[in-house]
Amino acid sequence: MSLVLDEKEIEHTLIQILQDGTTGGLTDFISWIMLYKKQFLNQEVQIDSNIVKLKLESLKSSGFAEAGKFDPKEFTISSNELQKKKIPSIDKFKILGIGKYSPIQYARSRQENFLNLNKAIEEDATDISIATIEAVENSVKYGDGKTVIFEQEIDSERIYKLKIINGIKEFDLSDEIERGKYSSNITLMRGVMIMEKLFHKLDLQIKNDLNEVHLYAEKKLS
Repeated sequence: MSLVLDEKEIEHTLIQILQDGTTGGLTDFISWIMLYKKQFLNQEVQIDSNIVKLKLESLKSSGFAEAGKFDPKEFTISSNELQKKKIPSIDKFKILGIGKYSPIQYARSRQENFLNLNKAIEEDATDISIATIEAVENSVKYGDGKTVIFEQEIDSERIYKLKIINGIKEFDLSDEIERGKYSSNITLMRGVMIMEKLFHKLDLQIKNDLNEVHLYAEKKLS
């Protein structure tokens, strides 16, 4: 049986999600409430979308949230609230590699927030974002639908470092890669080539003993 969240719990969770540096629309935040509760309670939840919408609008009216930079229908934490936060040099989080939890938008927006706080120029941020979307898409497409570990940091030499770890489905990965070389569709190999072009360093390791894929990437920020 699914857990039904009340208004107070929905608002509390929305505040936490916004504080973590996300930007998204109503459906994204509904998905992310489900994600957080699945991670922390290991339980599916029922959410009234109308309550989520009202709470997001209320948080925007109070000055805690504001409209997204590129889409007024999106919500993000306000600039005033951001100024209260300590600038992080490391950010670690976990998502679930299932589409209904909106993992790609979650990782993308959280990464953009991290790069913005650390004063990355737009060109670097765009390259990193495009490459990372490919990586997260692969973790969803080829992953086992379970936990995806996402770690990012900027070291003292202004090198952006990314690590993504996810489990993989039960299939012959070498066959998938070989097939991808000749496919016109968006494939694993195409994603890897894009990442290799946009990152300065890329290391993709298949851990057969763990049934996991480990991706490590670096980019020197301008």
